[in-house]
Amino acid sequence: MLDKYQFKLYLKELPNFFSIFFSPSFFFIASIALIEISKETGINMGNLTLIFTFFYLGNTIGKLLSYYISRFIGSFYTIIISYFLIIAVIILLTISRKIFLFYICYSAVGFFIGMIWMQAFEYLMKSKIKNKSKLLNTALIFYPLGSLLTPIISSKLLKLNLGWEFIYYYTIILAAIIIILYFGIIKKIIPINQNEEKLTFREFIIFKSVRKNYMFILILLAIITYCIAQNFLTTWYPTYFRINNILTLQFSVYMIALFWLSVIIGRIITGFLIKIIREDIILVILSTIALCSLLLFIIFDNRIIIFIGIIFTGMGFSGIYPLLVSEGLLIYEKGNKIKIVLIMLSSNLGFMLSPFINKYFANKNMIFSIDVPPVLIFINCLLIIMYMILKNKGKKLDP
Repeated sequence: MLDKYQFKLYLKELPNFFSIFFSPSFFFIASIALIEISKETGINMGNLTLIFTFFYLGNTIGKLLSYYISRFIGSFYTIIISYFLIIAVIILLTISRKIFLFYICYSAVGFFIGMIWMQAFEYLMKSKIKNKSKLLNTALIFYPLGSLLTPIISSKLLKLNLGWEFIYYYTIILAAIIIILYFGIIKKIIPINQNEEKLTFREFIIFKSVRKNYMFILILLAIITYCIAQNFLTTWYPTYFRINNILTLQFSVYMIALFWLSVIIGRIITGFLIKIIREDIILVILSTIALCSLLLFIIFDNRIIIFIGIIFTGMGFSGIYPLLVSEGLLIYEKGNKIKIVLIMLSSNLGFMLSPFINKYFANKNMIFSIDVPPVLIFINCLLIIMYMILKNKGKKLDP
């Protein structure tokens, strides 16, 4: 139980929690509205799905440049200015009818969200809360929470028949609320010390162990395949089932909501399992559960089976990414900065590649598009098994 003092410290982190919440709120707001946007703008569906790739392209650049920009204007104003610019870009997005403007707007918003994400985590790491693991775990609950609530809000707005533009007005209101929270809470907190650890080429000395290098590469590849599969599942599956008249708009929302709810529950369960089972074994178990669940979508087109499958898919997906990240960070004893950067780039690379794969199958063979996530999770499982073999039996490869 939190005492009164600890509770107040957690309340002070609300702006940072909501910054984590904002990222999926913008990204997933259009995931179930692609059909409506495509019809009203006349933009090809396959081309429209590439907005998610442009988002992650901008997001990656924003994360990489965030530290350097904050050195000149400070973390607080980096966040505040980014939110104001996000609002301006979203307004431009709502009046856009050309695909290149969608690409530009999504790249820009992704860039600003990337900068906000990094600075929010800087604030969290500088918090007076001593138990940083508990603090970060609490903060990261807001990502699946945003992913869970956003499609529901999006569908409610679409049902009002006010136009697809109104789903983006929700994100403008959310950004305005977060700005108020930062001015009301974070502005009163002492700014982050700018003399923090810097990324230098000296950190590359950690890559002197051949065995550990192979292990780290396998982890990065597993992260890439996982991120492609997750993004494909959450952005394309709802549209696929709507196009094939298997699910209505409302049931597509329920499908994504069940997925993210299962992810939240699965991560809580994984937290308990870590105490009694090795992390790499849990990874294999979760990958197997995810693979078997995804196969249900290929074998059956029954609505009930689909919902059962999405629940177990979410449970399987839930702990894969957090455990891959923790395993990757623990391979080398030093060089946290370079490890985090490479893991972050691998994640964003996976998310950026997903829409291109999506576009290919949407234009060439939509039927086989549903096979992509299970194939990727199968590869993911093989990579994890290879990682386990190197971890347990490959010590002779060390120099």
